[in-house]
Amino acid sequence: MGAEYDSRMAYGKNANEAFHKVTDEAGWERGHGYSGSLAEKHEFVKVRVPTNPDTGRRMSVAKFESFCLEADLFMTDDELLEEERSARSFYTGAALTNALRNLKQERKERDKFLRKVPVWARDQVLAVGNMNRDKWGPATCVEVLGSEYYKAKRSLPELKGKQGIRIYKFWGYCSS
Repeated sequence: MGAEYDSRMAYGKNANEAFHKVTDEAGWERGHGYSGSLAEKHEFVKVRVPTNPDTGRRMSVAKFESFCLEADLFMTDDELLEEERSARSFYTGAALTNALRNLKQERKERDKFLRKVPVWARDQVLAVGNMNRDKWGPATCVEVLGSEYYKAKRSLPELKGKQGIRIYKFWGYCSS
């Protein structure tokens, strides 16, 4: 069984209401049971989009999601250390050299990616990216705020004139 990435926006009075809307919508569109959609998710973790401590400006939701999606391709420091320990206990000679070379390349590629991510957002991007890897785990949820909120609200005609509505973005890998 595989996994597919799904990302959707939903609205409601709170994140729970929006999550139920988004999972129902995904279920109607793609079905239930290994659909590769958010219909397969049963819970979510709400996270904040990182904010630059110097300027007080939030990273855009789209950029944060993009960074998190790319971050899930890389091992965490703990995973890299565990892989190195395993390699040293299982391999010798050329096999060990090759395994360690692969881990060094993994670190190099991860560090290259991290140079694109602002320093103040790196820990959060890596944590959310790591969480996203689990196709059986929770969806990621962020509340859409500020100018992004007003832009999203304008794009949803059914929200015209409604008050007290919040908009959320949900994403993650889903079982397929």
